[in-house]
Amino acid sequence: MATAMSIVALRGGAGSVTMYASAHDETSKCGGAAQSPWKVLWMLSLPDLHLVILALVALTLAAVGEAVLPALQGSALNVALGLHTSGEGPREHITRLAVMGVATALFTAVRGTLFWFCGARLVARLRRTLFDALLQQPQAFHDGQSAGELSSRLATDCVKLGDVLSLNLNIVLRQALQSVIGVAFICHINVKLAALVLWGVAVRGILSHFYANASRALSLAQQDALAASSGVAGTSLLLIKVVRAYGTQAAEGQRYDLQLRHLLRSQQRQGLLYGASRVASFDTCL
Repeated sequence: MATAMSIVALRGGAGSVTMYASAHDETSKCGGAAQSPWKVLWMLSLPDLHLVILALVALTLAAVGEAVLPALQGSALNVALGLHTSGEGPREHITRLAVMGVATALFTAVRGTLFWFCGARLVARLRRTLFDALLQQPQAFHDGQSAGELSSRLATDCVKLGDVLSLNLNIVLRQALQSVIGVAFICHINVKLAALVLWGVAVRGILSHFYANASRALSLAQQDALAASSGVAGTSLLLIKVVRAYGTQAAEGQRYDLQLRHLLRSQQRQGLLYGASRVASFDTCL
C-alpha cells in the first residue's frame, strides 16, 4: 500500500543528522505513529538488498584476508631468516602471501565499490522521499521555514544519513571481524597476551562510546548551523531587490557572519575532540 510522507525530526547517521522524513499510511487520516530512523533506512535500502548482501560477503572475505596477512608475512620473514623449520621453501610462503594479498585487495575493492553504490542510491532515495514530504506539507510549515534551510537539509543532511550505510556500517563490521579473527590468532599463540589485547580493546571501546556521543552532538550542531546560514543566504539573495532598496546589505552580512561563527565554533570543538581522542587512543595502545 502506498505511503504518504510527513515531517518529523529524524536523527541518525555518522553524527546526528536532522532530517525530515517519516512514513504514515495513506489510509490513516489522523496520522500514524512515526517510524524509527533505522526502520526508515531499512525500507529505503530494500531495493539494493542484493548489493548489500554481496558487499557484506566481500567485506567478510576481505576482513579475513587482512587478519591472516600478518601471520603469512611473519612466516615468510621467518623462512627468509632461516628460522622456519616446516620444510617448505621461500617460494611456497611468498606465493601463499602473494595470492592472499591479491585476493584481499580484490575483495576490498569490491566491498568499497558496492557500499559506495548502495550509499549513493540510498542518498538519492532519501532526497526524493524528503522532497516529496516537503511538497506535501501545509503552507504554515513553509511559512516557518526558509527555502535555504530546507535546501540545505536536502543537500547535506541526506548525505550524512546515507553515510550510515556506505561508511559507518562498512567500517564497524570490518573492524569487528578483524578484531575477532585477530584475537583468535593471539589466543592460539598466547592466552595471556590475548587477555591483555582484550583489555585494551575494552578500554578503547569505552572511550569510543563517549567520543561517539560527543561527536554526534557536535555534528548535529554543525548541521543546524549550516542550515541556518544557508537559510540566511538564500533569503537575502532571493530578496536581493528589497535588500538593496532598504540598504540592509551590512545587516544581512552580519546575520550571515553570526551563523558562520556558530558553525566555526562547532567545527573547532570537534577538532579539539578528535585530537583528544587520538591522544587517548595512543595511551591505551601503550
